[in-house]
Amino acid sequence: MHGAPVPIDRAKPTPAGERGASRCVVALGEAIVDRLGDAREPGGAPANVAAGLAKLGTQAAFVGAIADDDAGACVRTALERAGVDVRACRLLPATERIATRTAIVENDADGERRFVGFEPPQACFADTQLRPVDVYPAVDCARAIVLGTLGFAVRPTRDALTTALRRATERAIPVVLDINRRDVFWPEPAIARDAILALAMPSATILKASRDEALWLFDTEDPVAIARRFRGLRNVVVTDGANGARWCARIERRAYTAGVTAAFAIRSLDATGAGDAFLAAFVHASLSGDAPAEAMRFGAAAGAIVASARGAMAPQPTHAEIDRFLAST
Repeated sequence: MHGAPVPIDRAKPTPAGERGASRCVVALGEAIVDRLGDAREPGGAPANVAAGLAKLGTQAAFVGAIADDDAGACVRTALERAGVDVRACRLLPATERIATRTAIVENDADGERRFVGFEPPQACFADTQLRPVDVYPAVDCARAIVLGTLGFAVRPTRDALTTALRRATERAIPVVLDINRRDVFWPEPAIARDAILALAMPSATILKASRDEALWLFDTEDPVAIARRFRGLRNVVVTDGANGARWCARIERRAYTAGVTAAFAIRSLDATGAGDAFLAAFVHASLSGDAPAEAMRFGAAAGAIVASARGAMAPQPTHAEIDRFLAST
């Protein structure tokens, strides 16, 4: 990538994976552009989480494949401005067959969104082109890794994410997994459930899913029931929009503490990215040593702030903005 990212602090960050780099949270997967009406906003769940973490003060890097086109420049610039280290990304030359994906999004009256298609048509999208060799250095020195499930839809990104999970497991690096059910991203949507269960879930340490995603993938919305199915899971969060979120955290080998975190009453304008902001804030608070209930409330506040605005990345809050929001509620 061209140009250095905006520093998270006064020290210029070292590219993820280079000797001497401070350990950071590494997000892997898709960086895309969301188009809602005439507006185009940088997005992609892992990229959004990386930006959210960096804005909160957690050192974060993003590793993905991005085309050297206008959409790619939009995403790279937004990540750099947020303070994310993007220098381990794979930059692909812009051609008629390789492009940064633009996802066409529609919102209903309550601000909930759905993905209905992609631009440009007939293109090979850059986010599908991450290779195993691209992930080694960053993952090997990560404090934790964050990824969604959309990258498992197409090779070689599927192989890159599988490699990252294997290396993280070997090195006891925590894995934060966000279940993103987006059938339109999968050439064969019928295989998505089995692929996620086989390739992603065995390595997950922290899991986030919406209620609908949990029912689809696990046939239950109970966080403790989900946690007991997978030996490595320490935290499970199941979100349910205005109904809040259910969660559990492992306190002993087979014992869990659990709870429900209420949603904040807001007027939702655009839910795109709200879950990613929630996850970034939850991970940031958890890494800072907050108790699960406190981390959940901090995450819920971040999600509410983003859902109250337009776009996924630009409205992500700073720590001070979340503190002010919580103080006002």
